[in-house]
Amino acid sequence: MARDGVPHALLFAGIDGIGKTTAARALAMVLNCQAPLPAGEERPWPDACGRCRSCRRIAAGLHPDVIQLQPEGAFFKIGQIRSLLDVLTLRPYEARYRVVILRDAQAMTTAAANALLKVLEEPPDRTILVLTAGGSSDLLPTIVSRCQAVRFAPLDPDRIAQRLVENDGLAPQDATVVAALAGGSLGRALALARQGAVAHWRRRRDWLARMLSTLPGQGPSTVLAVAEELARDGRRAGESLELAKTWLRDRLVALQRPELVVYADRREDLCRSARQAADRNRCLFQIRRLQEAQRALEGNGAVRLTLESLFFDLARGDGKAAGGN
Repeated sequence: MARDGVPHALLFAGIDGIGKTTAARALAMVLNCQAPLPAGEERPWPDACGRCRSCRRIAAGLHPDVIQLQPEGAFFKIGQIRSLLDVLTLRPYEARYRVVILRDAQAMTTAAANALLKVLEEPPDRTILVLTAGGSSDLLPTIVSRCQAVRFAPLDPDRIAQRLVENDGLAPQDATVVAALAGGSLGRALALARQGAVAHWRRRRDWLARMLSTLPGQGPSTVLAVAEELARDGRRAGESLELAKTWLRDRLVALQRPELVVYADRREDLCRSARQAADRNRCLFQIRRLQEAQRALEGNGAVRLTLESLFFDLARGDGKAAGGN
């Protein structure tokens, strides 16, 4: 924007719930604002006013030249793309730039993606296309090569927690738990908060913290009981593992940089736990095994078997996986 060189096709890539579509709408507002705010020392780029007729219509999803498409069901149908191509043969109704936002572009079928290629190769005048997706690898290389990719990083848990406290009225100790579960996604954090399950996850975090400190050296019956408890959550067991992983991460940083712990409401407990269990390699091993179990669950691995294998490894006192190094 500052160089007046917005490319005709952009790919906004990143996890769900971090603002890719919101940023695309903001771009449309800046491109078409009737009273843009000039660049200055504090903001070295122009910005939309947010108050003019164009800005208000875009924000409300009512502007005829800002087109938002998303999959019909699981996939984009080729008919959707063909209808879009017909619209793009016409000049914009009133905007300086027509902006097309294709949400979840990775859901395009091969036929739909090939139909879109024509527009990407020969873009219509005064038209900007913004594709959103989880990552570049989710799209055909021919699509990616014709877009300028912008990577959206996961949001900092502290910023998510602050938003939940200030805008959604969560207690700080609850907001930190939800932010840790969200994996950098504000959208996921808001969904968890709305489910009214914050107290459940806070109790689950505290139980996991106690379990991680007492599990090493325990016998098979205790290990199987822990795995059974988490298996009751089914596919949501991965969220419990995220809580445990964050607790271990906090233990690693608590002694050196206590102000950086995610679970600020448990800072004193974390520092005490870190002093009592100074085996850094053991903690790193536990984090790696939790990550491996999360990936297995995300890949539709058997929940009970994955958890049993994980907790038998965590119960070993030597920091090694069973049967490995």
